[in-house]
Amino acid sequence: MRENVSELNVGRLEGRHIRAYEPDYEEKINAIFWLMHKETEESREINCHSCGYGSCLEMATAISKGESKIENCIHYMADDQLKISMIDIRNGIPNYNAYLKFTDKLISSGKITEYSAIYFNIINFKQINQKYGFRNGDAALREYCVAVAKMAKAEELIAVVSGNSYVGVVHSERLPEVLKALEEVPVFCLKDPETGKPVSISARVSVYLPDGSDTSPQMMVEKLAAAFEEISRTQNQRICYYDEKIRQKKMREEFITHAIGPAMDAGEFDVYYQPKVDINARKIVGAEALIRWRHEGDMISPAEFIPVCERTGQVQKLDFYVLNTVCRHIRKWVEEGIEVVTISVNFSKHHFIKDTVAEEINDVVETWGIPRECLEIEFTETAYLEDGDNLVSSINKLHSYGLSVSMDDFGTGYSSLSMLQNMSFDTLKLDKSFLENAVGEPRSRAVIGNIIRMAKELEMSVVSEGIETEKELEYMKLMECDIAQGYLFDQPLPHDEFEQRLKQPVYL
Repeated sequence: MRENVSELNVGRLEGRHIRAYEPDYEEKINAIFWLMHKETEESREINCHSCGYGSCLEMATAISKGESKIENCIHYMADDQLKISMIDIRNGIPNYNAYLKFTDKLISSGKITEYSAIYFNIINFKQINQKYGFRNGDAALREYCVAVAKMAKAEELIAVVSGNSYVGVVHSERLPEVLKALEEVPVFCLKDPETGKPVSISARVSVYLPDGSDTSPQMMVEKLAAAFEEISRTQNQRICYYDEKIRQKKMREEFITHAIGPAMDAGEFDVYYQPKVDINARKIVGAEALIRWRHEGDMISPAEFIPVCERTGQVQKLDFYVLNTVCRHIRKWVEEGIEVVTISVNFSKHHFIKDTVAEEINDVVETWGIPRECLEIEFTETAYLEDGDNLVSSINKLHSYGLSVSMDDFGTGYSSLSMLQNMSFDTLKLDKSFLENAVGEPRSRAVIGNIIRMAKELEMSVVSEGIETEKELEYMKLMECDIAQGYLFDQPLPHDEFEQRLKQPVYL
């Protein structure tokens, strides 16, 4: 979009006392040309006799020296709509539309392989707002926007996508320089209260090196987004390059996204049951329902498809698929006279976008006509973090329908104690991470013991997940835990095997 003014014949302007080689001259002129939408050398040599200068270059130079204003350019004024569509109004820097147009030109001209594409997002900007206030945060964001936009040199572009997110294309030989600069961008409107130095803003960056196969800027953005997802899943990675591994992973996720619905219709999903065992009696007293997917003879791991379903929202349909399957199995066991234990079904945080999940669960239970004591609904604390009010309301409604509620994965986050204070769970499930190096460790013993005592004071039963050895079982028995779940007793069992376990409930 920006032509290199060093290639223009500025010598003939010397008689007009234009300082063509002063510091930052080229950068200033290119920035002015960009705002004037002058994309070719020919457009910069136009003499329309409307501004009083002999060419656009003369006028741009005068503007850079403060001797004129860009509003005096008739082409600038005549194209307000284009100008507005290409500039972020709050910060006066290129926006996503400008990026699309600029990158499309590079693709069309075949120059895109000379560039590196980047996408970056500010790390923990919320903390700046919390520490310095939203007004100061906005000022810092504006300063940051201008600073990163200026990192783009001639024939490069860095644009704002949203307040915290940016995208750009820079010459590949300058990529290390730009990545280094993005590690810490000082904003001088904020001072560290301890050091008095300007606050620095850091970013996570995804990088894509175009190979000429992209036919649109959007294809490049999709690859940048795929690489950025990898950064988002870790806390210590700051830069991620798009590569073949990420491409294959993205293709796999797209397959899963489109295959989930048809797979449910085709009956490819099965519900497995992992028993919960009374620690003292060694007798099955419950089970957790777990989804399994067999596609064309291969088992697809829940660790692979559940996160995809979470991101796409398909997990809501999947959860109710499991609930209906469990209710169907319970109805069959009851009719056959098999003693049924309480089966817990996991429900994702995504259900709490609306406050109707309790009613929908109750409708399923009524449809199958199962005993309500045979069903328990499990939630994790992420549901509380994102929509605590709806979760509280849903738990209260489930209790009013005669259904019990379990808190899953207790101890994996920071709000667990707050959840226990605000919500009336029936069961507390200790995450298996509690058992890691816990046996014989005094500090762990104190923590686990106190959690179990607190839960019992709140009239909750306690389940310990991940029990794999007799030593761990004896340890949790010493801690007065009620129920154990883990491979020591059983791995998740398919329907028929679990049915046999119900008929033989005691572990010898």
